[in-house]
Amino acid sequence: MRRFLGSALLVCALGALSACNSGSTATYLVGGSVSGLTSGTLTLQINGGETVDISVDGTFTFPTKLAAGATYEITVADTPVGFLATVTNGTGTVAGTVADVAVAVAERTYTVSGAVSGLNGTIVLQNNGGDDVTLVADGPFTFPTALANGATFNVTILSSPPGQNCTVVALEAGSINGADVTGIAVVCLDHYTVGGSVNGLGNHVILRNNGSDEITVDANGPFTFPTPVVDGRSYEVTVVGGSTTQRYTVTNGTGQIAAGNVADVEINATDKHWWHPAVPADNRSLDGSNADYGRVAIAGTGDCIVVWHQTDGSNSQIFMSSCHAGVWTDPSGPTDNVSPDGQDAWAPDVAMNASGDAVVAWSQTDGTESRIFVSLYRSGTWTHPTALTEGISPAGSDAYFPQVAIADDGDVLVVWMQSDGTDQAIFASSQRGGVWDHPDSLADNLSPSGTSAAFAQVAMDGDGDAVVAWQQNDGTENQVYLSSFDNGSWTNPASLAAHVSPSGAACDVPAVAVNRGGDAVVCWLQHESGNDRVMMSERVNGTWTHPAGFGAAINPSGNWAVLPRAAVATNGDAIVTWYQVDGSDAQIYVSHREGGVWTHPIGLADNISPAGGSAESPFVAMSDNGDAVVAWDQFNPNSSSWSIYMSELRDGTWTHPADLDSSISPTGNDAIRTRVAMNRNGDAVIVWQQDDGSGTAIYASEYR
Repeated sequence: MRRFLGSALLVCALGALSACNSGSTATYLVGGSVSGLTSGTLTLQINGGETVDISVDGTFTFPTKLAAGATYEITVADTPVGFLATVTNGTGTVAGTVADVAVAVAERTYTVSGAVSGLNGTIVLQNNGGDDVTLVADGPFTFPTALANGATFNVTILSSPPGQNCTVVALEAGSINGADVTGIAVVCLDHYTVGGSVNGLGNHVILRNNGSDEITVDANGPFTFPTPVVDGRSYEVTVVGGSTTQRYTVTNGTGQIAAGNVADVEINATDKHWWHPAVPADNRSLDGSNADYGRVAIAGTGDCIVVWHQTDGSNSQIFMSSCHAGVWTDPSGPTDNVSPDGQDAWAPDVAMNASGDAVVAWSQTDGTESRIFVSLYRSGTWTHPTALTEGISPAGSDAYFPQVAIADDGDVLVVWMQSDGTDQAIFASSQRGGVWDHPDSLADNLSPSGTSAAFAQVAMDGDGDAVVAWQQNDGTENQVYLSSFDNGSWTNPASLAAHVSPSGAACDVPAVAVNRGGDAVVCWLQHESGNDRVMMSERVNGTWTHPAGFGAAINPSGNWAVLPRAAVATNGDAIVTWYQVDGSDAQIYVSHREGGVWTHPIGLADNISPAGGSAESPFVAMSDNGDAVVAWDQFNPNSSSWSIYMSELRDGTWTHPADLDSSISPTGNDAIRTRVAMNRNGDAVIVWQQDDGSGTAIYASEYR
């Protein structure tokens, strides 16, 4: 009975369970496929809740099944940056497994837009060199072609309305960064021309407005700069070039545009001319005592400085005359010297840069030994040594014959000769960035040890790089050596064998010239088999060329030559000058590099000095464009005295003295020891010493 009852209960329980299941609902997965997904992660969401992350194309399903009859809505919760996702078959009612949801992913594009203001006419804008948009009134614009994320845009103006200057003042260029570009701003402003007239023009003049808009005017009359200036903005007209035989003044050259064209700028050209001292009293130095060793430098502004040594009544001192804005200032008396009082000073040298900064150096005893002293002129103010303790050369031996150079940036270099304790050596002090660097000791010099070095010469380019040349015995005879300062460091000869002159003959007194761009010429005299030769090395575009042998001499053969000197113009032209016997008298000779090609004298008759009297000691200087002045001493039998003569090269034409009576110095007493300086604009000063009746005096001729 119990067994029957248990079986009956089990049957009843199974029946009850079957009855319960017969009323339940089936569940199904929901999914689909993704296409076009190339990078990043796509996030899909179902019914605002559950999400699924997808990183590659293919099928997907949401983890939780939905009951039959339930509704679903598939949406995009997140897309990779720069992409769009579109859902197809994303909604419906579950009636079985859902696998037809399609999600298409595509790269998104973004528009580039902005607004124009101030427009008075028609403007055409471009993006990335095309995709033109034309507007005829102020307002918004949108370029037709949308760009992908990460793509670059560059908005430019293809054309502006006549009389207007239109510029993109905001968001001119950039990259798409997951959003439309909307902030481009184009502003149009009225603009007007700047011009005027040129008067008195002899050749040509180069004008510049606001530092960049440049024109060359070849004839008198009106001119107009090609680039208009926006209303309300300033203009500044300057002369940046022209003939070195003329000076130029600008009237009404600065101002502000005021709703109209500017046409009243005046450029007046007047011829430069030489002024020579007419009588012995027309000198720069103090009367009553001998002045000697005159040296000269001239700035790009036309200001110049002349220095010399002369007694103050007790000692030889350094004196100076300067010309500023065409007005000379000479020493007021014997106490108006630049060197410290109390001991002898002598042998000054001077250099100026384009803006008028200057350096003067000289030798002076400090009571024990000869030292090198320096004066500096910066921004209109002189700084002179005030005590005999302010020498810059190392103590322990005498220092002599300083030479100086100054770069356009104000860097200064001073070189001199001084014993290192055993032999004469070449020393250098420099000031760069306003900080002096002096030799630490007598061992801190440029020349190789073992023999004596002498007569250092120095020149610098516009950036402060420099070349130093000197003579030194290589163990057998004097040779020419070079040191160079380039890009902040010195390169010195490694040994006595590292000379630039050919072996086998002795050399004398090299000269060096460097232009603003770094081209250089070094020249010297070399005594080869009793036939003195003028030799040279040159650096062009950073590369040195040294003579391989005596066949590279540039002077005519047949008689001795003496004292070559050199100059290099900014345009690359160069001149080497020397004196040499033509068979009867010493005459002045010139070698000229023009357009990269050297022309040397073809014979002893090919000289520039007048015949009939011996000439000597020429010096040369050049302007930026290759104009030049050569000045020298020459004996005039007609007056039985030495006089100063000059030749000059202007606008490609040489002018030489017609005869021995064509000197520039006052007649009557010997004039000797000439020097010449020329600035980048062709202004020039020649100095010399000559007896004025009370002693030798310093004279100056000027070309301005």
